[in-house]
Formats: sequence, C-alpha cells, structure tokens
Amino acid sequence: MLNTLQNFAEVGVAIMGFSGIVTALYSRSEAAWTPRERDHLLSLLQTSAMVVAFALVPQVLIAYFDEGRVLWLQANSLYLFAHLTHYFLVAKKMRRAISLNRSYSIRKRDAIVSGAVASILIIGQALAIIYGSVTQMHFAYLIVLFWHTASAVLMFCTLLIRVMPKPAPTAKPARKPL
Repeated sequence: MLNTLQNFAEVGVAIMGFSGIVTALYSRSEAAWTPRERDHLLSLLQTSAMVVAFALVPQVLIAYFDEGRVLWLQANSLYLFAHLTHYFLVAKKMRRAISLNRSYSIRKRDAIVSGAVASILIIGQALAIIYGSVTQMHFAYLIVLFWHTASAVLMFCTLLIRVMPKPAPTAKPARKPL
C-alpha cells in the first residue's frame, strides 16, 4: 500500500513540475494570463499539492501508529477534513466569481460535475471512516487520491491545450482556370 502511495506522490510532483512547462510556453506568447487561466493554474497546483501531501500522510503516520485501523482512521479523517475544507472554499470562490459576473460557462458545467463527484467521494469516505474495515478505508483513501490525481492530470492537459501557440493559417493554393 505504501508503495502505491509513493507512486501517487511522484505523479503529483511530476504534474506540479510540468505546470512549469505551461508557464514557460505561455510566457513566450504575447497574450497575458486571463483570470480564468490563472485560476486554472492555481487550481492545478493546489490539487497536485493535495495529492503529494495525502500520498505522504500515511507514511508519516506509520511512525506513530501500527499499520491498522487507527492509522487509516487518522489518515482518512485528515484527508476528509482537507477535502471538505477545499470543497467549501472552492464553492465560496465560485459563488463570488458568479456574483462578480466573472464566471465562465464551461467553468459552471465543470463545477457542477466536479462538485457532484466530490460530494459522492466525501460521503463515501465518511461512511468508510464510520463503518468501514481497514480494507474499505484503504479503498476509500485510494479512490479519493485517484480522483485528485486524475483531476490534476486533466487540468494540466486542458491548460496546456489552451496555452499552446496556435499555428498560423495557411493560404489555400489558387486553383488553375480551365
């Protein structure tokens, strides 16, 4: 289990590092970062940091607890608290953006889908903490970690696509008259 968590931490660090590529590519263009792109990059970095931090939490806690129910109860509780806090801070930020008329249609749709999945994960993780066995807590922890990792990868890809320089349009060859 700890090897799997180490792999998640390495993926999170890689995503954070690759976000530097996005920043470098964009700095070469003439356009300035839009608020949407800045928010997107910040969200990418926050999500990647959560992946790294919570991939390492059980490895730190193992020094204080045996590999068992107490360790996974503590790790899942910390992750659930951080996930809930992040969830409510993002919801507050989205409401503020909408009230300032700074929201974007794709962001609303993404926020609804992401919020629905996050809600399901939060409920599942809470149920695993309350009623679950060690195996079920492992599973809940890995599912939430996988969700954050996949979200970070998708955010990186969409941001990279958005900031890639657009190729110059090419002229069509003139047709020869008959």
